[in-house]
Amino acid sequence: MQRLAADALGEHPPDDAETQERISDAMQQKFFLAPLPVRRSIYIARGKLGSKLDSVPEWIFEASSVTPDVHTNRYLFDGHARAAETPKGWATELMLGNLEVALFDPNPEPEERQRLKKFVVATAEAMRTHELANFLDKSIGDEKDYFSKLDGPLQARLLTAYQNVLVEPAIHADAVALWLEKHPAPAPEVQLAAWQTLAKVGTSKPELTTGLAKTLLASGKFDPALRSSVTAALERQRTAANRGEIDLLLEAVKVAANKPQ
Repeated sequence: MQRLAADALGEHPPDDAETQERISDAMQQKFFLAPLPVRRSIYIARGKLGSKLDSVPEWIFEASSVTPDVHTNRYLFDGHARAAETPKGWATELMLGNLEVALFDPNPEPEERQRLKKFVVATAEAMRTHELANFLDKSIGDEKDYFSKLDGPLQARLLTAYQNVLVEPAIHADAVALWLEKHPAPAPEVQLAAWQTLAKVGTSKPELTTGLAKTLLASGKFDPALRSSVTAALERQRTAANRGEIDLLLEAVKVAANKPQ
């Protein structure tokens, strides 16, 4: 009954602010004591209330961050992600805020910095909406360059997360191409994740992809492990106008991949 009540309140939140606050406070008090299915419903209901109440999304995010069983239970963690991405713009702001602390604040201990970074990346991996694309684009393109300051494995996981955005019309991974253009020789796992995302998500302009392929080929350091992803990314951009250029690049990729290292 508690779960059904939370679901109903999430689907039909009251209109007046006073009642919204009162319901939100009541849910918050029950969050840590309620059975697992109820807690997930509370997450999602409070996320929907967060579209109306500015104080809610931050509480959801911070409560999840410091609650161990949220991290270890996929069902509950999914509720955290669904709630965080419901109020427009909030997940992006909160996740960048956590990266700000992890990367630039002088106070946290090294273990706490790493915990915050891992929590942000895990949250991004669980998200599915435009909010995820917005966070990824900003983390990569912001002047503070949050993305480049992360460890290689975390960078690779964030790049792969672009493939999780399930929206129509589909997104483009232009930010990935622009980052790779500025950082043409990242760690192998990061470069592979970038090309896999370009192959599956694509860019809005073919020249973003073809330019990267040309730079990679010109470097003389073509990792054979990249062949299938680079090939798929180029084929994705094939049009009647650039067919000749794409075919030449595909042949060059084949030669480079088969060249003795």
